[in-house]
Amino acid sequence: MILKRPLTKLSFLSFSGIAKVAIGFTNRPVIACGYLVIIFLSGCATSIVGHSGQQKTAGKTFVIVGAASGFGRGVAEQLGTYKANVVLAVRRTDLLEEIATNIRTAGGTALVVSTDISKPEEVERLLETTLREYKKVDVCINMAGVGGIGCF
Repeated sequence: MILKRPLTKLSFLSFSGIAKVAIGFTNRPVIACGYLVIIFLSGCATSIVGHSGQQKTAGKTFVIVGAASGFGRGVAEQLGTYKANVVLAVRRTDLLEEIATNIRTAGGTALVVSTDISKPEEVERLLETTLREYKKVDVCINMAGVGGIGCF
């Protein structure tokens, strides 16, 4: 799920609920991930009807936790093609330099922040770093193996 709230009440949510729904349509995880990307890029981030994914996401700031591989990486790189600001947050930043380069090459901007979201002080630092760089957060996506619902 994607959460879009006022800056004072941002929360990280995971895609687990949507993943279960998407996997209900097919037994093949790759296709299920395809459904998730379509759900994500077809209007979850905004309600503007009739605009392309690029028009919906260009200039918006997305924080993706767990973007080093799999679905998180796919979403991050797709957002780069849509000219979005993408903040990549994982524990091991060496894994993200290639992804950040791909995002920048595609026309987006990328910021790599070393973050362990199981530690509240690191989540706070992630938010502060993002706000310092982009002045806002539009969407937070948790693709990491750790998470839950909560405000920061």
